[in-house]
Amino acid sequence: MHSPVFVPGRLARSRRRFRMLSVRYVPIEQFSMGGYILRRSRARIALFAGAAILFSLLTPAVANAVDDVPEAAPLGTGAVSIKGPSSELLPGVTVEIRQGDCDGAAVWLTTTTDRPDAYGAFGIGLEQGSYCIRTLSVPAPYSVPADVTFTMEARPANWVTVWVPGPVIVTGALVAKNSNGTPINGVTAYIAEGSCSQPGRGVWQNTTAANQWAEGGFGVSLATGVHCVSTLSVPSGYQTPAPYQIDVTAPSPYWITTWVPGTGPSTGTPEPYYANCATVRAAGAAPLYRGQPGYGSHLDRDGDGVACEK
Repeated sequence: MHSPVFVPGRLARSRRRFRMLSVRYVPIEQFSMGGYILRRSRARIALFAGAAILFSLLTPAVANAVDDVPEAAPLGTGAVSIKGPSSELLPGVTVEIRQGDCDGAAVWLTTTTDRPDAYGAFGIGLEQGSYCIRTLSVPAPYSVPADVTFTMEARPANWVTVWVPGPVIVTGALVAKNSNGTPINGVTAYIAEGSCSQPGRGVWQNTTAANQWAEGGFGVSLATGVHCVSTLSVPSGYQTPAPYQIDVTAPSPYWITTWVPGTGPSTGTPEPYYANCATVRAAGAAPLYRGQPGYGSHLDRDGDGVACEK
């Protein structure tokens, strides 16, 4: 068995390290456990004790503070539609949404657009509760409606409609026909408000064409009341008919027929001309309707589209 060998240099360094570690503390306790020397300091014990007391005091307060944080209110989503009397969606309407009653705080302000994905409507996302929609401005000829109240629920699909007073809009079509009742493509018609003797603002202009549903026509959307229909151009072989007056009434659809004199480019047969109703009756053609061969405004005294009816 070999005897242990002590190296003086290593022992000295170990003693210096031990002394360096020992001077960090002011010893108040010394006892032996498992061959190790344990040392504690009054400063370190006081620090740990203070931290433990502070933690015990703060833990309930922090827990209460976390418990007191309010939860986010659930939101409801949906959309608001702005419509006229005929259920037509209206762009250009500015509305304000107020929380609670109509004197509450404003939480939403927007103007409806004419975008295809949001024509005359806009989406909303609001906390559940009561709200009021106040309309600030509308385009002519509509009028500002009364305030609208609604309840927002914490769910999707909250739909709200604001009905705006204004003219009743009637939809339908204008069809151009020759004397045989055949639809004619390429007839450009112009529709203005008011009577033909005193026409007002122009509201519609289009050219008849063929589509997958019909020929010789186009769709219209008009307010109720008196309008004047004029023909601006016709295809070769036809004559431009005189303007005529219509009285647009609800409900939809409303059909307008423009009778165009002539038979088109494929025929050379001249259209008959009648100087007066006597010649019309003598030819056995009375009564004549607007658009039929031989019809003329000089034969239609009252301008109702029927000539020589008496």
